[in-house]
Amino acid sequence: MRGFLCAIFWVVVLLAPVQADQRMVYQYRDDFSGEAAMQDAIIHSAFWVKGAFPPDQPHLTYLNIGPDQKGILLRDWQGQPARLGYAVPVEPDLSFGRRPLKVVLRLDVQLLTSTDPGRPGMGYLLYMTSADAKTWSIPKALANGRSDLEIGSLAENRYLVFVGTNAVLDDLTIELYMPPPDLRVPADAQTIQEAIDKAADGQIIMVSDGVYTGPGNRDIRFKGKSVFLISEGGPDRCIIDCQAKGRGFILDSRETSETVIDGFTIRNGLGAKGGGIYCYNSSPVIADCRIQACWALGSNEQGLGGGIYIEAGSPQILGCQILQDWADSLTASMGGSGGGIYLRGDSGATIERCVLASNVAIAGLQADNRGGAICIENSGGGPGRAVNIRNCLLYANSAGDGGGAIAVVHSYAVVVNCTITANGADTAGGGLYVASGSQAQAVQVRNSILWANRPNQIGFGDPGMQTAVVSYSDVQGGWPGDGNIDADPLFARSFTDADGDAHLLSFIGRWDQASRSWVHDRSTSPCIDGGDPRDPVGPEPMPNGQRIDMGAYGGTNAASRGGGQVIFHVAKTGNDNNPGLSTSMPLATIQKAIELSRDGDVVMVWPGLYKEEVDFMGKAVLVQSAADAAVVTAASGAYAFSFYHQEGRSSILRNLVIKGCPEGGVFCHGSRPTLTNLTIVDCGTGIAAFEGAEPLITNCILWFNARADLLNCQATYSCIQRPDQAEGEGNITRDPMFADIAADDLHLRSRYGRFWPRHGVWVVDEQTSPCIDAGDPRIYPLEEPPYNGNRIDMGAHGGTGYASLSPPALFADLNQDGIVDLRDLALLADHWLESSD
Repeated sequence: MRGFLCAIFWVVVLLAPVQADQRMVYQYRDDFSGEAAMQDAIIHSAFWVKGAFPPDQPHLTYLNIGPDQKGILLRDWQGQPARLGYAVPVEPDLSFGRRPLKVVLRLDVQLLTSTDPGRPGMGYLLYMTSADAKTWSIPKALANGRSDLEIGSLAENRYLVFVGTNAVLDDLTIELYMPPPDLRVPADAQTIQEAIDKAADGQIIMVSDGVYTGPGNRDIRFKGKSVFLISEGGPDRCIIDCQAKGRGFILDSRETSETVIDGFTIRNGLGAKGGGIYCYNSSPVIADCRIQACWALGSNEQGLGGGIYIEAGSPQILGCQILQDWADSLTASMGGSGGGIYLRGDSGATIERCVLASNVAIAGLQADNRGGAICIENSGGGPGRAVNIRNCLLYANSAGDGGGAIAVVHSYAVVVNCTITANGADTAGGGLYVASGSQAQAVQVRNSILWANRPNQIGFGDPGMQTAVVSYSDVQGGWPGDGNIDADPLFARSFTDADGDAHLLSFIGRWDQASRSWVHDRSTSPCIDGGDPRDPVGPEPMPNGQRIDMGAYGGTNAASRGGGQVIFHVAKTGNDNNPGLSTSMPLATIQKAIELSRDGDVVMVWPGLYKEEVDFMGKAVLVQSAADAAVVTAASGAYAFSFYHQEGRSSILRNLVIKGCPEGGVFCHGSRPTLTNLTIVDCGTGIAAFEGAEPLITNCILWFNARADLLNCQATYSCIQRPDQAEGEGNITRDPMFADIAADDLHLRSRYGRFWPRHGVWVVDEQTSPCIDAGDPRIYPLEEPPYNGNRIDMGAHGGTGYASLSPPALFADLNQDGIVDLRDLALLADHWLESSD
């Protein structure tokens, strides 16, 4: 099933306890007491503030559900559910290779009754999983209460998304469990070879941490067996040291993808073909391994494949590091090819999510020495069976002849979402070299970055016959093809340094390898959202512009964040040097937020007094209060807000108090902004329109303004002091009954309840403002507290959690739909014996 579809028939999940003999190897937990989900979730609806006027889209809200306890509330919009999704594991730089892990999900769920009479009913929460974040499972329903679910293998459930509405999610835990191994080294077998010899097909062999040397721990053969060979602690802790006396593994018995090598460092390997691993006529999986300081050293011939040699097979090399490997020969005229990996003989390998760095194909005096990182020769059985290189980082590799990073010789290869930088070749194609005689369109390059390679980015054995098709890629110096650019990719750190970082700079968010956290940059890479628009974004974190990034992290959960709606926060405690993308690091001014914003963004202004002259700068952004209404004032001779760049209806100002502006509150010149739920008092002019400006003004209160409330414009469903300016549907001219204008409290008086901001409590008055329940009847006040009369209030607090209360029409009408019926009885039963304490 494509996309996030909610099936009509839901599968109800059954609880399945974890087997006692399984070992937990990973745990992620979020109790939603902070803002972790905003960074950790790769798929999510807008994160909104509880009590703020709700957005015209599904959204997520942090919600107090008990003393010192929070959850996250999912809310739909017009029937479209909210979403919250994660990669497993959550951290972008954490991998478990191909280990046979099980995913366990634990969470608390509270389903709520809708308060919207237009869509009554109980909330729901579903979850779906995916292997690739592109194709999703059938939705499964979650019930009220605690759930502990074993949802399947990590291979099939690497991505998880919750979908629902009127549902609160709390205390989310994601765990990974490893089944017990069938054999352990050295507990059950002294050497790795002995363990493989003992194992039956389908069994798991776990190798304990340590350095393994000597016979039985090098030149290891699987002999065609389908087994999982995994390390206990990963490649940093489990090392096969060949001591220059052989290779790590020899795979030449028709092994298939059921043979898995996962989590080892192989170092100091030596062989004429494949210093670290020799793979002939076999197609195993090699995952999460580090192959380092290995040599392919020929005698009277070229050395081929310093790290790995592949012939006539289709292995999968996944998430590996191929580092500082060499291909050379004892014969000076020969040299070597494929310093990191060499493929030949109709091989159709997949090389994915790998780092290939500082590998060398040594130059010979007579032979062609190609492919510092990868050399592909006479491989790939045509366009439908090419060697696939995806999401790889290749840097600081070198070759004596062509192809400092990649050389393709009479072969078919597809290079997708790779970063190829700072590689060198002595003749041509520091990044990519295609030998003469290759077929037309033999090499396809897409969504990739080729930068700072020498002597050039792409070279050909026959310059007159360019047989590579390059598209949607960043190529230094430029390259013909759809979507290609020539612009500094803005890496996090240049690869002229030893600790280069190929993540792309992003103001919205970039994963930082050093701190293992998301950070914000001052610049944004042109490669973000620059890939082929036909390629799915997969698990790229939102916002992602719904378009894949160029480079090695494009289409992964480590991709830098890009286009899409962004919510900026402004607070009196803020600083304009902050990114403003969270409540913990807000900006100080509304103007700075608008300067940083793009069309479609939102600026949330937290309570306080802001002395500004805000220019909307022609941007289609929404500016509104985040909680109790913020107050904006301007200096003499200025307006608090100005629209004079032909702004349209999508430039929105909402839920603010504008006061004390001697010139005026809002200035419009040749523009058509939306002004709604504003309280504008004690200004020279409330709202002024010139040069054909047509602001859309609704649900506002304009009072005590010296010269005019409205100049050259009209309002609807608003409270306007001057009767001659109050023409328009739904307008009134009655005293709005502010709580205490002398104390700057512009909440509306109510006999049924009014928020008192000075003390943070609700109080009652002897009178009720005529502005309560007097706004546009087409707008349902979803966030106004009950009772709200099913109609939005006028003024800055209308439609928010700080609106004054209305009289209940029927005390037994608990869901306020105008009828006392079974829905109200169900709501009563749902909250029976609950206490307000």
